[in-house]
Amino acid sequence: MIDDSDVAGLVRGFRGGDPEIVCAALQGLYNIYKRGIYNFLRGRVRDPRDAEDLLHETFLSALKARGTFSPDEASLGEGFSKWIYAIAKNEWRQHGRSRRQEPTLPLDEDLAQLKPGDDRGSRMERWNGALNELVGRGRLTRREADMLWRRVIGFSNAEIAQEFGMPEETVKKTTQRTYPRLRNNAQLRLLAIDAGIEITKRGRS
Repeated sequence: MIDDSDVAGLVRGFRGGDPEIVCAALQGLYNIYKRGIYNFLRGRVRDPRDAEDLLHETFLSALKARGTFSPDEASLGEGFSKWIYAIAKNEWRQHGRSRRQEPTLPLDEDLAQLKPGDDRGSRMERWNGALNELVGRGRLTRREADMLWRRVIGFSNAEIAQEFGMPEETVKKTTQRTYPRLRNNAQLRLLAIDAGIEITKRGRS
């Protein structure tokens, strides 16, 4: 369990001016957040080695950008957490663009083992595998699956629209018309509930 007072102390050191204190504080923050950031990234890339690389790039980028980090003194831990995860998300997106491919995972053969205690990385693998399976069966186009994937990992319609270069309303209609195909798959219904996506009616906006 993360101790907020420990994190706050490390964040103060990280924002300080002494290079040795800054580096020591960053190492401490890395030790606290590395597992969560790794799982966050592992749910979004194909190769575990890429997740490791992106984890390290995330903290290097944080070090380079620490002058831009100005959280509320009353919530240093929360502020750092949101900031470091935003950097991780940005590193992942740059990784996908640099390779000119979607950062997808291989098909997970065991789609029926979703458990409430699974970590986010495992759930994301199952979501990705299920979508890939529907693409393989011709039930979804690659583009539809890519849009749904971004909804699963927390992108808004506006963010998806910006990435795909289309109107937000088009994104909304495209994802909504895929929901009936998801409803026909019991595993995907369970995964949708897990991700907070309503597919029984019109879907989440």
